Amino acid sequence: MKKNIALLLGLILGLGFVSCSSDDDDDENVNGEDKYLAELLITRYDWKDGKRSDEGKLNQLIKYNKDGRWLGCEYNDGTRDEYTYDDNGDCIEKREYNSNNTLIYTSKYEYNYVDSFMVMSVYNWKNELVRTDKNEYSYDEKLIKCTEIIDSIGKDHGSVYIYSYSGTTVTMEKNNLKDGSFMQKYTREYDSYGNITKMTTSYKSGNIYIDEFSHEYDSNGNILKTTGPTTNGVNRGYTEYTYNDDGTVKNQHCVNGLNTDYEKVFDLEYTYKYKKK
Repeated sequence: MKKNIALLLGLILGLGFVSCSSDDDDDENVNGEDKYLAELLITRYDWKDGKRSDEGKLNQLIKYNKDGRWLGCEYNDGTRDEYTYDDNGDCIEKREYNSNNTLIYTSKYEYNYVDSFMVMSVYNWKNELVRTDKNEYSYDEKLIKCTEIIDSIGKDHGSVYIYSYSGTTVTMEKNNLKDGSFMQKYTREYDSYGNITKMTTSYKSGNIYIDEFSHEYDSNGNILKTTGPTTNGVNRGYTEYTYNDDGTVKNQHCVNGLNTDYEKVFDLEYTYKYKKK
């Protein structure tokens, strides 16, 4: 079975693709039609002198519904998110709370299935509109354009993101909403397993940054080690993976190549429930 670890990398290392809105994440049912993943607990441990710390700390706790979509997520800084879905399984609201359990932002989603677009409206704790994103999709459900408006500043402030696809390469160009001027360009290349191998970021100033990743797999397509990112030739670390018997990730050992004191081990614990018939 081929393992795409983009979700876990994004959760633990913050490597998600740059986008102007965040959709809900799906997780496949790995244990049969009557069983579903209800919770994923990610615990963080320090690693020093070849040993892990005795006491771990919460990194993330993700709760899922029976369809594999996020119901909520608790983070290591005490913040959390909650999600609500419609009968089609689409996310219609996301609520973000700070560490004092105070609602900070509410994102509301509206869908147009005929014209293939989605609008996300973000409100602050005063129920004031602060940001609007409009995502437009191709016939094969690929994101092709995102218009981001920073309503808290003005209707002409924001960015337009244009996406293009070629084989295993995804390119996104970011332009100024007001005058259409170029701001940034991101290109991401993926291997046959769907894991990222190269990220190229070009800025208006002319600066270009290249992040590269290499992956080692076992005979089943499970990723064993990711080296990188290597940024403009400087290696920033690696991550090693071990697996449970059912093929789910058991733990990740992350080494920071720029700071050898920053070594972490992440344990993943899965809680399953049975679907009600």
